[in-house]
Amino acid sequence: MTTHFHLVDLRKVPTWEEAPLHLKGRLCPRQLERAQALRRPDIRQQRLQQQLALFDLLDYYLPEDVRPISINRSEAGKPALTHHPKWHFNISHSGHWLALLLSDACAVGVDLEVPSKPRPLLTIAQQYFSEQEFARLQTLERDQLQSEFYRLWTLKEAFFKARGTGIAEGLGKIDFTHSQTPQSEQNWPLQHWQFYHQSLTHEDETLYLAAVFGRAETLPKLRTDYPIAG
Repeated sequence: MTTHFHLVDLRKVPTWEEAPLHLKGRLCPRQLERAQALRRPDIRQQRLQQQLALFDLLDYYLPEDVRPISINRSEAGKPALTHHPKWHFNISHSGHWLALLLSDACAVGVDLEVPSKPRPLLTIAQQYFSEQEFARLQTLERDQLQSEFYRLWTLKEAFFKARGTGIAEGLGKIDFTHSQTPQSEQNWPLQHWQFYHQSLTHEDETLYLAAVFGRAETLPKLRTDYPIAG
């Protein structure tokens, strides 16, 4: 059983114009068409770089017999390998960063948040978080408030992405007030999951990263090399 965890700075990924043909050729036509249909040049370029990095990572980590690499999405938006359902993966992107979690053992979820502007964190928390989480956030100073808010948000979103339902299922239905071991009144087998969170500082940015994966698995060390060192 194998699990991989990778974080990519998209500024290190070639632009579409600069990318070598072998890297361009890895993209699924459907993903390429969607990215090229975006109107804003900067957003279109970033989406293409996301796709280039994603397929480069999948090509690197997946064994040779897992080909062709083609991606489909469920009605809730969860990505899957079209021809190889044994392998599970999830991605998250924020700003110029992309996170990938890939496993052949269990469903996985990952969420990445890189705040780029101030947000009304308490207002958001009051609307979407549990009462206990909101009450705790109200007691924190500004720096602590941001760190704790994004810890809660990323863990919640990664959990629902692992479930394949998305956050519409209800962020407030799971509570991470006291630790990364959640509480919930829902009939969810929480004991089957492991929950991971960390914050990273890169230059003048803070990255908040969460992962959810099967309890039998051990999350590998996060890799940040790109181009991939091999």
